[in-house]
Amino acid sequence: MVTESIESYWEMCHNMATVPGMRHRAIHILLTIAQAASSIALPLVAQTDRPSAEQELGRIGRLPRAQQTSALKALFQTKDLDIQDPEEFIAQIFEFRQLLAELVSSKGIKEKEALGLLTYLGEPVALRQSIRRMPAPGRGEPDHDLAEDLVAHLIHPATDKDWGLLAYAAKGEFGGAVTSNAIRSLKLNASPRALALLEAARAVNSESREYIEEAINYIRSGATPLDGTDLTSLAARAANAAKRGKLLAVRTPHITRDGQRAIAGFDYLRGCRYSNIAIFHRTVHGWRLQSLFLTTTSHTPPPPPPNQ
Repeated sequence: MVTESIESYWEMCHNMATVPGMRHRAIHILLTIAQAASSIALPLVAQTDRPSAEQELGRIGRLPRAQQTSALKALFQTKDLDIQDPEEFIAQIFEFRQLLAELVSSKGIKEKEALGLLTYLGEPVALRQSIRRMPAPGRGEPDHDLAEDLVAHLIHPATDKDWGLLAYAAKGEFGGAVTSNAIRSLKLNASPRALALLEAARAVNSESREYIEEAINYIRSGATPLDGTDLTSLAARAANAAKRGKLLAVRTPHITRDGQRAIAGFDYLRGCRYSNIAIFHRTVHGWRLQSLFLTTTSHTPPPPPPNQ
């Protein structure tokens, strides 16, 4: 019985971990961009004692601005980029948003890849461009990777097209992680309009009905806007709102050097261990949750059976 239980656990965890879209998207995009970049002969430390990608980004941040772009390009050309802490890596990438925009606009970078990276980072111009690229409901398939990242950033839809995309995705029309991200964004929005869209999705999306029910119950429970002045407390609230299972850890928020964004990671256990990142934007009143997405899925051994 114990063996069967563990085998069932691993099968469930494997199935959940291989849902389309559930993968470490940022690193994939960055390495793809690196392969398209033109060669720059900047020496890196020998592979045997090469520092981690996070350490390299810290070193680049201390360089004069004129040298940072070429140093970033050289780093991303490294095929076996040593990323030890994905959360810290993504947090540090935010420090170079403007330089990355210049880098991905350079000759030799495919437009789709550039748009994908900037959409992943939630840059407003990229989000608007990605929205324009989404097909009208019933008129073709979207770029699923782009749609997956886009709907994760639409916790606060700004236009009717934003709302329409979330509504269509929540109904399961795109499937996979696009659907899950749309349901989560509507849940965390927690407005009467979001509730109405989730109720409409519940009527037609049987595959995601359990998650939709969770989102509806969360909103009806009296959910309040995920904003506030205490960033640590806000990160914990966001993690508790977004988790689907047992919350394992909420990490200390990292504030970007410009003081306008903060990144907080959290993990929850639901068969697998799901690592997520919440991004907060500074407002005139404090902080507001802007987007939330999965970064990695890992196998965590099941707890031992109780003593008989």
